[in-house]
Parts: sequence; structure tokens; C-alpha cells
Amino acid sequence: MSTMNIVTKTKINKLMDLIGERLVYLYDRWQDEKEYEDFAKYITAMKKDFKTHCETVPMKNAVYVKAGKRPFGFTFDFEGWKVVMSVNSTSVKWGATRPKKKNN
Repeated sequence: MSTMNIVTKTKINKLMDLIGERLVYLYDRWQDEKEYEDFAKYITAMKKDFKTHCETVPMKNAVYVKAGKRPFGFTFDFEGWKVVMSVNSTSVKWGATRPKKKNN
């Protein structure tokens, strides 16, 4: 099992500090409007916020992967880690896994 280095963890925490409140807003709005709005609008908003805040942190080699409704949030790759930032009715959090290397 790999351990994330402190610099990587610090940058992800900083990104979460910058984007967490906006994710909560988008989650709450989605809960109210999911019967009427297209989720593509939320994907666009998350991508834009991610790009903007990655420039602020800076996290130049972070790559947006996808957004989802369950868990509500988005996934990105950074420094060899698959990171998921998500929101639900009780928490705002991030978690990371290190993809297994393929054997040749």
C-alpha cells in the first residue's frame, strides 16, 4: 500500500478548501432541481471550477477525469493518484487510491 507524500496531500487539501463550498452549493442545487435540469450543466461547472482552482493551488499536472451523481462530485488524476472529491447530505470529503500497475 502506497502512502501519499505530504506535498501532494497538502495540494489536494488546498484544492478542497477552494472548491468545497461550491461543491456543496452544486449538490444542494442538484437535489432541488434534478427532475428539471440536465446534469451536463453540473459537469461543466465542476470542470471549470477544477481548472480554475488547479491554477491557483498550483496543480499543473492534475487531470480531470469525470463527474458523477453518486457520489456527487468529480474524479481527477494527480501525481499517480486517482482522487475523488465528493459531497453528500452529511459530508464533504476527498479520498484517493493509487491505481495498480499492470504487469507486462
